[in-house]
Amino acid sequence: MHSNSINMILNHNKPSEIIIYLQKTRKLDPEIEALLSVPQDKEHHPEGSAYIHTLLVLDEAAEISARENLNGSDNAILRLSALCHDFGKVTHTQIVDGKITAYGHPEAGIVPAASFLMRSKVNPHIMTHILPLVKYHMAWVGFYTPDITSRVVRRLVSKIQPTNLYMLSLIVEADMSGRGGKWYKQGLPERMNQILKVASTLNNPVDVYPDPLLSGDDIKHITGIPESPLLGKVKAALYKAQLEGRFTTKDEGTFFLLTHVVIAENS
Repeated sequence: MHSNSINMILNHNKPSEIIIYLQKTRKLDPEIEALLSVPQDKEHHPEGSAYIHTLLVLDEAAEISARENLNGSDNAILRLSALCHDFGKVTHTQIVDGKITAYGHPEAGIVPAASFLMRSKVNPHIMTHILPLVKYHMAWVGFYTPDITSRVVRRLVSKIQPTNLYMLSLIVEADMSGRGGKWYKQGLPERMNQILKVASTLNNPVDVYPDPLLSGDDIKHITGIPESPLLGKVKAALYKAQLEGRFTTKDEGTFFLLTHVVIAENS
């Protein structure tokens, strides 16, 4: 997409009009054009195709951005995430027993979203924030997150880095509100609100990686493991456990290292 079109999408009060113009003039990018023929379940998407849904979500994102007074970067992240969020439905929509489903479409959207954003010369920093929002825009749903616990929320926070739960909540709100019928302007679903409430109780800021409680040198000293690929695996496993809240102090981390990580790696 030409940079002028991207700029208009980022600044127009109703950016769907830009997409509609590009469609009429046959200048749509293939990732967006493909959404025209993607059907959706009528119960949850009475508005019609994935293309129409995307237009509605994009306009919702513009309204939310104005309401939240987002800065230039965050406005771009939210609007472009809205535009790209369902690209994966093109390859993952199917009809099973008469029902339209699109299981796995968030993860499948990563490659076409990255292709579209790179071709459109979107700032790489902004891209790194958009792609996890595309991948995890359905993470709040019970299918992906059956239980909303502090450990689950910490894990979600780590997965969506470098973006944060605030931005995820905005794209979720846009996605849920950008539908037809009784779903129009639905707002943020209660399960996403619950995730935000749990996040607000965590010790560490939810939008920043905490420093590892145990460094690589600490691990080498405690375990005797030399500089090696194994040390890297142990360090990564230990940090993952820290983010999940399985320990919160250096002493607890040392105990966890000796009783869980090292045993698992050597078993």
